[in-house]
Amino acid sequence: MFQAGRFISGLGIGILVTVCPMYLSEMSSPYRRGWLVGHHAIFLVFGYMLSGWVGYGCYFATGRNPVFAWRFPLCLQCLPPLVLLLGSPWLPRSPRWLISKGKLDEALKVLERLRQSPEDPDNLVAKEEFYQTKEQIQLEAEKLAASGNTVWTAVLKKPSYRKRMIIGFLTQWGAEFGGPLIIVSERKAELR
Repeated sequence: MFQAGRFISGLGIGILVTVCPMYLSEMSSPYRRGWLVGHHAIFLVFGYMLSGWVGYGCYFATGRNPVFAWRFPLCLQCLPPLVLLLGSPWLPRSPRWLISKGKLDEALKVLERLRQSPEDPDNLVAKEEFYQTKEQIQLEAEKLAASGNTVWTAVLKKPSYRKRMIIGFLTQWGAEFGGPLIIVSERKAELR
């Protein structure tokens, strides 16, 4: 059961690390996009720090209640995903995804709700972003159709896509290859 929990937790964090920055970048305005996506990584590190302190604090609970020392941290890690899961029905769909699926009216409504401002009563910012996104998706689809590729084969065949994929992969791989999780896990084992 412990291994199944770790697998589910690892799968969830993998999704969190990859999907959330994409969702944030698609939902945020161009002026706040970098700030929001950058803070996503900061909050991930903050969560990792918090888990370290919870583990350290629970280490001292082994004398009084040995079961609490390992069960409490495992239960506590379920709380944030549960909040996200319960709140997810109220999250709007990405306007870019909605446009790509042909749901133009819904995409415009989402953009208008996200970009509404007293300085822009006619929602010109939302309408401009909607138009630009729609044209970009159409242009990408035409280029992809003209090349005869699917999205995945284009990633492998087109040099600019391949470069982006390699940079993203190497960044993620480099963060893990440096061994921070092994070092921290070994240090925790030494403390016990």
